[in-house]
Amino acid sequence: TIESNEKVRLLEDGVEMATVMTINTMGETQTVETYVTDGVMYTTDGTNKVKAPYTALDDALGLTDLTSTTSSPLYAIQSISKTEADGVTTYTLTMSGNLLTSMTETVMGMMGQGQDLSGMTMSDVTMSVSFENDVMTGLTTTMNMSMTAEGQTVDCVIFLDAVINAVGDDVVIEFPADLD
Repeated sequence: TIESNEKVRLLEDGVEMATVMTINTMGETQTVETYVTDGVMYTTDGTNKVKAPYTALDDALGLTDLTSTTSSPLYAIQSISKTEADGVTTYTLTMSGNLLTSMTETVMGMMGQGQDLSGMTMSDVTMSVSFENDVMTGLTTTMNMSMTAEGQTVDCVIFLDAVINAVGDDVVIEFPADLD
């Protein structure tokens, strides 16, 4: 399991972020902290520290070409529904796993990653986004994925459940004093 607490602030000149992720695998627990400020990403696992330029946002925007229908994530949407209950509006969308697999292969290729992803398949992805008083309060995503390599297959279920408890100026990020 992976549990993560993430704070993100979008600024006019970039992004600030603090993420503390706890990973539990086969009885072992590891904590990874990632901080982004002033265009630099700092990552530590308690033993090793890495400092690198943070270009992920620019890289993602550079890969986005919405002029082509087939390259747009909107093309992958199969259905959208809306429900309302107790003052909460939830939009649920389903995206094509086949198209997402293809898009992943394309993005990896554009990033210069030469991995053969022919053994990877994704099921349809279901995502729900909840709003209360026009403020996003939650995000849930479910996806099944299968990877086959050298005759071995690994099946996994990816489940993301995000609770949004602050937005805008209410997001306060405190950075450790020893970022270096």
